[in-house]
Amino acid sequence: MSHPAAARPARCETWKYTDVSAIKRRVPCHPAQAGEDDLTAENLPEGAALEKLPAQTPVPEWRPDPEDCMAAFWDEVWRLGAWKLTLPAQARTSDNAPVILNRGANARLIVQAGPHADVTVIEKDTQARGPVSALEGLDNDSYSSSPRRRGSSEILPPKDSRIRGNDGSFVEGPAEGQYGCSVTHIDLEEGASLRHLRGGAYGESHTQVETLHARVDAGALYDLVLAQSGGETVRSTVYLDLDGPGAHASICGAAALNGKAHRDAYVRVRHSAPECTSNQTMKWVLGGMAKGVFRGKVIVDPGAQKTDAYQLSNAVLLSETAEMNNCPELEIYADDVKCSHGATTGQIDEDCLFYMRARGIPRDTALRLYLESFLSEGLGWAAAEQTARDLVLPDLLC
Repeated sequence: MSHPAAARPARCETWKYTDVSAIKRRVPCHPAQAGEDDLTAENLPEGAALEKLPAQTPVPEWRPDPEDCMAAFWDEVWRLGAWKLTLPAQARTSDNAPVILNRGANARLIVQAGPHADVTVIEKDTQARGPVSALEGLDNDSYSSSPRRRGSSEILPPKDSRIRGNDGSFVEGPAEGQYGCSVTHIDLEEGASLRHLRGGAYGESHTQVETLHARVDAGALYDLVLAQSGGETVRSTVYLDLDGPGAHASICGAAALNGKAHRDAYVRVRHSAPECTSNQTMKWVLGGMAKGVFRGKVIVDPGAQKTDAYQLSNAVLLSETAEMNNCPELEIYADDVKCSHGATTGQIDEDCLFYMRARGIPRDTALRLYLESFLSEGLGWAAAEQTARDLVLPDLLC
C-alpha cells in the first residue's frame, strides 16, 4: 500500500494549507506500522463496558468528503481492530466524575451511546511514541540506562528530551520520530447527550493526524471540545452527521501555538434532517512562526428545513511571522434555513491591556489574563475543566 500522502491529488482542497511532507516523513506508509496503543477508562457509569474488538471488524459506516485523500487510509486503520465503549440507555455521569479515557496517540475508538444517555467524556492522549526504527543507528551514549516500555516495544529515551504531558508535567520521550494516527467513531442514538473533550499536548517534533466521525440521531446532542497545544504538524478532521430531526452539534476548539507549530482543523457538519442546529467556535493564539488553519464547512441537504447553523473562527497573532488561514464554507440545498459564518484575525487589543494596567495590573499579567479569557471561549463547556485549561494555557507566553 502506498503512502496516503503520496497518493494525494495535485489539488486537494481539504489539505490545501498543510504541507504533507512532515506527515510523509513520520507517519508510517502502512497503517499496521503505526502500532496499537492501549486504552483505559475510569469512572464508567453503571452498565457501560469497554471492550477490545478483533482485527477485521467491519468498518463503521461513515461519509467522508469525496476529496478527503486520507479516507482509504482510515478504512485500513479500522480493519486493524479497535476499542469500543458502550454506554447503555439512560446512562449517567455526575458533574464531578466524568468518564476518563487514557489513550495512546494511535488508539482507535468506537463510542456507542444508547437512547437518552447523558455522559461526559474526557479523552486524553498519553505520551506519544515514535517507531523504534527511528532510533536505530544513533549513539548509545545519548540514551539513559533505563528503557521505557511502550506496549510490547522498548524505547530508549534521550537524556535531554522532554515532552509536556497532559497533566502539565514533563516526561521523558524520544526526541525525534514521534507520530500518531488515531480514528474515532461516535454513534448517538435518539435523545442521547455526549459532552466530549479531546485533548493533547505534543512535543515540538510530534506529527499527529486524526479523524473523528460522529452520527447524531433525533433529539440527540453532541458537544465536542478540541484542546491541543504544541506539535510540529497536527491535523484534525471532524465529520458530523445530523441524521435525525432536532439533533444538535457543537464544536469548540482552542489552540495556543508557538515556534514553528502547525495546526490544521477541518470540520464538516452535514444537516440531513429538519430542525437541526449546529455551531462551530474556534479560538487561536499564534506566536513565533506558528501557522493555524481552519476550514469549517456546513452542508444542508434538501429537505433539511429549519436548519440553524453558525461558524466562527477568531485568531490573535502575537508576532509578525505567525499566520492564520480561515476558510468558512456554506453549501445549502434547502430554502428555509438560517446559516452564517464569520472569521477574524488580528493583534492584541492594546486598549484592553491599558484598561487593566491603569488599575495596577502588570503588563505580563494583563496579557495572560487577556489571552486566557480569549481562549476560554473556545473551550465551551470544558472551560471550567482544569484538564482543558492545562492543555491550552500554560505556555502562552513562552
